[in-house]
Amino acid sequence: MPFIIIGLALFVIYLIFKRIWVIFKRLSFNRRIKRAARKRGDRLERLTSSFRSVFVHDGAPDILLTRADGSRVVVSVLTLPRRRVLYRFSGEHVEIVKARRRTFGGRYHVNSVESVYSVGSCELTELSEAEKYEGAERALIIHPVPKDLSIMKGTTFEGLGNGDSIAHGYRVYALSYFIEHMM
Repeated sequence: MPFIIIGLALFVIYLIFKRIWVIFKRLSFNRRIKRAARKRGDRLERLTSSFRSVFVHDGAPDILLTRADGSRVVVSVLTLPRRRVLYRFSGEHVEIVKARRRTFGGRYHVNSVESVYSVGSCELTELSEAEKYEGAERALIIHPVPKDLSIMKGTTFEGLGNGDSIAHGYRVYALSYFIEHMM
């Protein structure tokens, strides 16, 4: 009986620490984007809670960035606790997939099998109150950066890089690229 309680307690502690890492990453994200905006004279406006996208994957706009020249960027942040996941975009649907590779074999011959299963999904929502954000660029920041990012083109998946376009005019960026090139 004590082994079950200890095992359960260790499992709960593991789940808490997994989320704490993501919360620290989000604090770092907030600090970096605020510092960059202040340095360039831009203005940040939060549209939702800064930690909402850590727990809810809905693709809704999180930040409105007004640059010093008056142009605006609507930013959505997509977060997942682990980097070993794949993001696959198809239209406005985002599927979050985990791939696991197993290798087995003898001394000279090694076989590898990769199993892929869905962890979750979300939809990139059309901006509500479109007249408020008319003319604004749309950016999707994926933080932390996953090991693979792809989009469905026809029947195949193609890799996505910084600045590539996806549904509803959103462009995909990593945080460091967004800070260096978009702000």
